[in-house]
Amino acid sequence: MHQTFAADTLFVALYDQATNMIRFPYEIGGGERVRTEPIEPGKGLTSRVVESRLPLRFGSTAESQAHEAIDVGGYQTES
Repeated sequence: MHQTFAADTLFVALYDQATNMIRFPYEIGGGERVRTEPIEPGKGLTSRVVESRLPLRFGSTAESQAHEAIDVGGYQTES
């Protein structure tokens, strides 16, 4: 996936309705594998996608931060 999208930072998030948790089975941060513990839906863009069931796309880090992106690990993203 990392090579397909040619991105230094990306993740896959899965929502488990039975436990009301979002987990991250695949994460790359700064070109390296990272691991984030599961989280409950709340603040942030991932929670917004889970709750709305609609995709989000931003063209810059500034734009995503303006829409309440949570900076995890200091990795800059553009979508």
